[in-house]
Amino acid sequence: MSTHSALMGSRIGVMTQFAASVTDGVAAVGSFLATRAERARVYRELSALSDRDLTDIGITRDEIARIAGYAGD
Repeated sequence: MSTHSALMGSRIGVMTQFAASVTDGVAAVGSFLATRAERARVYRELSALSDRDLTDIGITRDEIARIAGYAGD
């Protein structure tokens, strides 16, 4: 294998790793946004319920943020 071929192979390997990293990053952002949207949906839906409805399902208004997944954010 010539020096040129070895250099090109090395560059292709680096480019492939970079592309994989970018793909993983895009997937992570997509997952983050989907999780965020789901948390917001749960929070909105639970917040729209009356206190009586919340009691019927066994939660209090104070628990909505935790149940929606916002605890610790």
